[in-house]
Amino acid sequence: MYGLVKNPDLYKCGINWVGVTDVKMLFTVNWSDVAGPVMDNIGTKMHGDPKTDEAYFKKVSAIEHADKIKAPVLMAYGSEDRRVPLIHGEKMRDQLLKQGNTVEWMVMTGEGHGWSKESNNIKWGEAVYRFIDRYIGQAAGSKAAQQ
Repeated sequence: MYGLVKNPDLYKCGINWVGVTDVKMLFTVNWSDVAGPVMDNIGTKMHGDPKTDEAYFKKVSAIEHADKIKAPVLMAYGSEDRRVPLIHGEKMRDQLLKQGNTVEWMVMTGEGHGWSKESNNIKWGEAVYRFIDRYIGQAAGSKAAQQ
């Protein structure tokens, strides 16, 4: 997501698969598997201290700069993801839709941080293929030729 923020004119589309959208939320979502003492120790070394590094968290969190995103985005999260809980995607999705962006949204029921079920891997692969084809693949090329 941050690539879409940093270089909005570079991308024709973007894919967010179980992605962190708000770094500070890693410290505040208490059902995450990396919340609490883990984030208090390791998290502050990896990301900074949420008490003293507010400017940094705003700078590196895609949700703080969602207004710069222009490209359509495919977003997918697992309903049971404890590493990057669904709220990360929901907040970003809602912000992008509020701005008028195109968002394709998927929640894989019963999945965590990635897909373990073969059927969901197939479903995801097909969704990614269709999405990419629509914006940069043959389907995009044929639309441009028709215009």
